[in-house]
Parts: sequence; structure tokens; C-alpha cells
Amino acid sequence: MTTVQKYALITGHGRSGTNWLLDIFNASHQTFCRNEPNEVHDSPCNQLHPLWHVTASMSDMDVSWDELAAYMASSMGERDHRLIAPKDYVHPLSQKLGIAYFPARPKILPALRVFLPPLRAGEWEMPWWIGDQSKLTQAYAVLKINQSARIAIWLLKNRPQVPVFHIVRHPGGRLNSWLNRFLAKRDIAYIKQRNRDRLREVLRISPEWCDIFGDIDAMSIAESEMWFWRYVTESIHRTGEGVDNYQLLLYENLAQDPMAIAQQIYQVCGLPWTKEIEGLIHQGTRRSMWGKVKDTPLSVAQAWRNKLKPEDVDAVNHVLRGSLMENWWSPL
Repeated sequence: MTTVQKYALITGHGRSGTNWLLDIFNASHQTFCRNEPNEVHDSPCNQLHPLWHVTASMSDMDVSWDELAAYMASSMGERDHRLIAPKDYVHPLSQKLGIAYFPARPKILPALRVFLPPLRAGEWEMPWWIGDQSKLTQAYAVLKINQSARIAIWLLKNRPQVPVFHIVRHPGGRLNSWLNRFLAKRDIAYIKQRNRDRLREVLRISPEWCDIFGDIDAMSIAESEMWFWRYVTESIHRTGEGVDNYQLLLYENLAQDPMAIAQQIYQVCGLPWTKEIEGLIHQGTRRSMWGKVKDTPLSVAQAWRNKLKPEDVDAVNHVLRGSLMENWWSPL
């Protein structure tokens, strides 16, 4: 078995706080945070089955995962977040001059790729002018991989030393954000067909969901998105409930008290907590990857109630009814 440095997995759906959780971890000097390495075009993760596939046999994970985890935990990538705190593996001068941020800046990376061929790939070893690769392999790696039920379930069954942080947002809040932040910028016809094809694939590998889903072709795009959310979320939680390395986090609880949740996850990972970290996390509650946040995190978490169309609210309630998650947010 390949030896892998200490690491944790963040999983959940997009628009559910996975980026926020990764930034909380990124405030530590000791962490190395990877953002969606599976989405890099030439990622070796592509050799795995679709990451939301939940099947009885996971032979691809048995054979490949430890080597893949070691690779992801020691490589930088084009989707990674910029560093927000000094890191033990980054040269102080590189950090001070801002050089360490260059690969994480979309406007700068193309220019770097002209002169530095290794950066033309989607992932690369940390350049010598940023930091010490040998120290990087000693950092605590945090891998954020959305909708990764296959990975999460395999880790829960086979790697008890690896924390699996499963962050879940109320499907109403998640749907509202998805409609406005994701779907508004996409080809709606393509996404509608993709969602239906995805649910048909779920039925192929998990026929017991047939009676739960009902008529896939009759679903609205919101309904098909929510049913996929339920399948992935319920599959992970069903395996993780009662397992020591499973950490269920509700987005609304994070929005209510981010500092308490941050201290909790640092304790789980054995990471030291400092006033500096607390200050960075406090700053992070007032900004997002799109800029300054005008409202409080909690008001953002609850805004869906006044913004979703009545038919979408009905779809959310229908999907939640009878699920393992039905009572998680009562009386939110």
C-alpha cells in the first residue's frame, strides 16, 4: 500500500459551502488545500468510475486510490485557491512578495505557462521558487472533491484514519444558489438532458431508486437536480452514520457559528488553533470568491424561502419527504 501523508476529504454538492470549508482549513500554516483536483482536465482521477457511482464493488478504488491520494496531496493545480496564510512549506520571501500566489491567479497563470512548461499541465510539482516540495509532503492535505460519494464511502469503509467531512445544505438553499449561480450561466437544454441521463444511470446501478424517483422524463430541471442531490447525500450518510471518521456538517450551522465549526474540524484533524487562524476565518465570513458579502452568512442560508418559485419549493419538499435528511433542518 502506498504511504500517504495525513489528509482529509471534503465532500458535498456545489453551492453548499465546500469552498468555504476549504478556506477555513486554508487558514492553517500546516495545511495544503486542493480544490477539485478531479476537475483538472488531465487529472489521474479520470481513471476512476464517475465519483458519484455507488456500487458494491469498488475495485478501481482498491487498486488506485492510495496512489492517487498521494499524488493529489503533493501536487499543485490550476483550480486551487490562493494561499491566505503563511505556510510551513512556502518560502517566507515568496509569500511576502506575493510570488506564491501567481499560479492561483487566472490572469497570471497563462503568462507563466509560456515560460514555464511544467505549469502547462493541469497539475504540477510545487516550483522551487515558491517553496520546498519535501516539506509539502509533510503538510496536512485537504482534498475538496464534490459529489464524491464513491470516494467518501470507500474511505469510510477502508481508511478509518481519514476524516470525511460531509457538508450538506438545505436543498432549498442549495437549489436557489444553483439556479442563480450555476444554471443561469449554462445551456439549460444540455443541463436538463444531463440531469435526466444521470438519474437513468443511477437506476442502472441502483434499481431500488426506481420507485423513489418516479417518472424521470416528467421532472422539471429543478426536480432532477434535487433527486440527484438526495441520491448522493443519502448514499454517503447511510454509510457514514455512526462511523468514527464521518463528520456531518450542516451549512446552516456553519453559517450560524462559523468559529465553533472551525474549531471542531481543526480538533478532529489534530491541527493547532491560534488567534491568527481565528482572525483569518473571521475575515472570511465577510467575503466570498465573488467579492464582499453584503448579508450575514445566516441570512444568506435562509434567503431561499423568499426567493424560490412556489413550484420549486414544492419540489424541494417532495424530494425531502421520506429521506434520511427530512428532519435535519427542523424547525429551520
